[in-house]
Amino acid sequence: MKIKGSNLSSEPKSSLPNRNRLDDLISEKAGLEQRLRHQLEASWQMRDTISKSIDTIEDSTSCQIIEMYYVDLKELDDIADELHISIRTAQRYYNQGLRRMHRVEE
Repeated sequence: MKIKGSNLSSEPKSSLPNRNRLDDLISEKAGLEQRLRHQLEASWQMRDTISKSIDTIEDSTSCQIIEMYYVDLKELDDIADELHISIRTAQRYYNQGLRRMHRVEE
């Protein structure tokens, strides 16, 4: 009885392609992390700019509504409910606040 020997190895048969794929994934991950850091930094700068612009609004209700909308990311109907005003009144204050912010920028 003859037993054919097989070549056993601890290395995968195609270690080179798998290694290249791993290197590609690591490189892709590093690139994504860098993009995420840049986007996060840009979003913080934008949030700071928005906050400074909101601070120029003299009407406290308009200022509060604009801040709740842009900083707290709340919808106008939720803001209206929270402030116990109608959605139409919330929209009016929101629009007034935007107009006042644009006037300051000009």
